[in-house]
Amino acid sequence: MKVMFDDGKLRTCLIPIAGFLNHSLCPHILHYGRVDSATNSLKFSLSRPCCAGEQCFLSYGNLSRSHLITFYGFVSEGDNPYDVIPLDIDIDQDDCVDRPMSNWTNHMFQVKLKTEIEVLEDLQSTFSSMMANLGDNDTDVVNRENLSWDVKLALEFKDLQGKIISSILNSCDAGLKLLESEL
Repeated sequence: MKVMFDDGKLRTCLIPIAGFLNHSLCPHILHYGRVDSATNSLKFSLSRPCCAGEQCFLSYGNLSRSHLITFYGFVSEGDNPYDVIPLDIDIDQDDCVDRPMSNWTNHMFQVKLKTEIEVLEDLQSTFSSMMANLGDNDTDVVNRENLSWDVKLALEFKDLQGKIISSILNSCDAGLKLLESEL
């Protein structure tokens, strides 16, 4: 954690009590703490009010859920704008060769739409495979309450991935319908 000392220098410090503060996408503490030599204490400025008895949050950074689960052992609640899904896409060498346009008489607008349709179909195929690899969430576990915390966390992460992939598939489907209606 960064701390501003009386000499005006910002230093990285290990502050044991600050380790009890949890991460939030909307934290109370946004900036470094300051050493107050008059009271011999470390003070943090709050970006928003924090009432007595309320949990005070700080930010671990603009991190995806996969980073948070890997390095901190938890998944933040709510929508995380920093989420990413790593994609491993296997492409045959034949697919890498530029294909000439099949019909030069087509209007360029139609050619562009057809290219966009191909891209959406490829994305849909890729994400459909990913969704199939996630399996059926209903058959994973009937009673999650009796599971250990790490298994619950992994299942929650898998559920979130499923929601994200499902959203992508819905967007691809809507995009395909829109583009096909334009042809």
